Amino acid sequence: LAKAQRAFMDIKHALMRDEASVVGSIESGEAHLQARFDRALSDEALSATTRETIRRAHAAVRTGQDEMHVLRRSLEGRQDADNPLYPQ
Repeated sequence: LAKAQRAFMDIKHALMRDEASVVGSIESGEAHLQARFDRALSDEALSATTRETIRRAHAAVRTGQDEMHVLRRSLEGRQDADNPLYPQ
């Protein structure tokens, strides 16, 4: 619960700044989750059912990471387009 609270506070602080900060916080959290899933999947003592459950959750995290990557690139593009030096 303490980790969830810290994550919530990180997101709350990021929301007070800008969209790019929020996306960065989410990407950081998802990278942490992916590392934990990778460690869990390397555990040979897991049952087949548990391994499959973890594998499916891991796939969902990867999908979320891909979506955040696309969103971050979109935000970067918008920032570039808002720059007065950006060619129109």
